[in-house]
Amino acid sequence: MTSLEPLDGDLSSEAHELALALRRLFGALEVGVRRYAARRSRDAGSVSRYLNGTRIPNWEFVADLLADVAEARGVVMPETVDLLRGLHLAALAASGSPQHRVQLLEQQLAAADLAARRSVVRERALEDALLDAQRRVGDLELQMRQLAVGPDRPPPAQAAQPTLDDLAAARQERDDLRTQIADLRAELKHAHARRVQAELRCAELERELATRQIARLQPTYPLMPRSRPLFRRPLRCLRLLHLNNWPNGRPAHASTRCTPSTISP
Repeated sequence: MTSLEPLDGDLSSEAHELALALRRLFGALEVGVRRYAARRSRDAGSVSRYLNGTRIPNWEFVADLLADVAEARGVVMPETVDLLRGLHLAALAASGSPQHRVQLLEQQLAAADLAARRSVVRERALEDALLDAQRRVGDLELQMRQLAVGPDRPPPAQAAQPTLDDLAAARQERDDLRTQIADLRAELKHAHARRVQAELRCAELERELATRQIARLQPTYPLMPRSRPLFRRPLRCLRLLHLNNWPNGRPAHASTRCTPSTISP
């Protein structure tokens, strides 16, 4: 395994912390930089700069490193993934580079999109649970009415009539379900608000990301020097060219002359 160079003391605190975390992950693989770069079809110099903190990697590199460590050492804890994501976002935010700003927006958009999709799943689960609870309350109320009235004409050999305990148990279950329905409705309201907020955040990040990407693609043209016109009096010179094309020479009324003073070099 190739040993890594010591971290530069001029690194920012965010880049230093990210490089340390990446080094700890990379050390679990017990391979050299060139070997790992060949494994992932990456440039060895770029991998070395990522681990030395002189360049901030994109999240794809961090995700690949986490996957490789999980394959070699076992499952990576979710806390480790969250820690690396936070360190990566902090390093991008502290960089100040336009390219890193775009990467930061992309990471924030991915996180907001994940939150929006999770909110949709949670909202649907709450809606299903609420519908099931409401149906169960309807069944219990029907059962309670039947228990309170009893059968119209019970057969002689029929078993004993439902007791008051059955009616009390059904009433208690119904009341508990009504409380549960109220809690589900409140939680569903909050889940819907979180989903709307996540969607708004996604739209905001999309607009900012599109603006920055368009600004990066717009070409910049250098200012061209302003050239001097060839003719100071173009109309008089054009008239001279027209008169020279007469077959019998210039007509009598054409007395306009084009002297060298009318032409500038």
